[in-house]
Amino acid sequence: MEETKLGTCTTILFPKEMRKYWNGKACGLPALICLSIKVLFRKVQRLYYKFEFLTNVNHTDWGGYFSGRISYVFPSCITIGKNTYLGKNISFYAENTNVRKLVIKDGVSINDFCELDFSGGLIIGKDSHLASHCSILTHTHGYDYKSPPVAKPIVIGEHVFIGKNSVILYNCSKIGNNAVIGSGSVVTKDVPENAVVAGNPAKIIKILS
Repeated sequence: MEETKLGTCTTILFPKEMRKYWNGKACGLPALICLSIKVLFRKVQRLYYKFEFLTNVNHTDWGGYFSGRISYVFPSCITIGKNTYLGKNISFYAENTNVRKLVIKDGVSINDFCELDFSGGLIIGKDSHLASHCSILTHTHGYDYKSPPVAKPIVIGEHVFIGKNSVILYNCSKIGNNAVIGSGSVVTKDVPENAVVAGNPAKIIKILS
């Protein structure tokens, strides 16, 4: 085995798959065994969550990537397109039984810990990307959480990028094709095509050519 020094860390060079879970020393073997069991359990768990979700929602020739558990309600109202990426700990929810549909079109990527409310209806266009921890809200209770929800539809265009920790509020009804939402933005109104917006509330900072 060859040994190389990277700063103050000494790395043993052996197959990439082993380096991911083992330090190459005998003292690390118990950890390697425990981590291997953990990885195997997670793979089985992911297959179970994938089977549960995809047999309950609407899709055709899905063929995408499924990372982990998805929390969802009203599966008959959810349609998933082809070649989508679904991260772990995503939530698809609605506030009432008179819900509209959630339509996620082909090639969409939804990263970990995103929350999508489709009480008023939500469409996400082809090849759009939601980074982790994004929230999309299609309803509001105003300042009184006990009041009945008021829901409005939101349509997100194609090739839209929504940065990490962004929030799309129900006041926004449309995000145009090729728009970019900066990380941490709070979107309170419509975003035109090719616009880059950022801030709280989000404002246009650039128009892409």
